[in-house]
Amino acid sequence: MNSHLNNTNYKAFVGIDWANDKHDLCIQGSFTSNREFSVINHNVN
Repeated sequence: MNSHLNNTNYKAFVGIDWANDKHDLCIQGSFTSNREFSVINHNVN
């Protein structure tokens, strides 16, 4: 990770990949290397 992301003021890091058919999520606590992944299906109809 970048050094500015090692700041203990952050409780978690969240990544979102926004796409047409689905959205991918990744959540990682600031004091662990474990990550949780999730998918949200997206339908514009």
